[in-house]
Amino acid sequence: ALLCFATAMQSVSASVNSSVIDEVRELEKLKMKPAPAETAAKNAPLPLSNGQQIDPAEWNVVLFMASDCSYCKRFDPVLKKVSENTGVNIFAYTLNNEPDSTFPNALPAPPTVVAAFFAQGLPIATPTTFLVNVKTMDTFPLLQGDATQQQITDRLDTVFIEALKRIQSD
Repeated sequence: ALLCFATAMQSVSASVNSSVIDEVRELEKLKMKPAPAETAAKNAPLPLSNGQQIDPAEWNVVLFMASDCSYCKRFDPVLKKVSENTGVNIFAYTLNNEPDSTFPNALPAPPTVVAAFFAQGLPIATPTTFLVNVKTMDTFPLLQGDATQQQITDRLDTVFIEALKRIQSD
């Protein structure tokens, strides 16, 4: 299922509308600031498999999770570890209005945000992740369902490369 999702979503990109952008930015301000050690890791450029580098501070992984989701209970800690290793921040939304132990600051997902992210025809399921450029708000589907650390890292690399191609062609 992961391979099918990755293949189907490899070239899909969307930009969320301005009201959702404003809402996401306001919610981002409410998040807790990272610890100093996390800040230092997030400042380092992230090398990609094609030799390019990205600035992790320009990207967020947006996670849709639910506290009662068994897949989220396995996936969330793994995603958090990938975030710590790459410096890419995670912005967590909960679809059942309750955070989990990995993301205790997860915010309830407003219907407008859910509609904007899942407008591409993806089923509303947990866990689902999107990669978002925080400057342009360009949004790229990342993963849906449980994945290993290596699968998440590989998929991030693929999506970053595709995103950079798209940015350079614009």
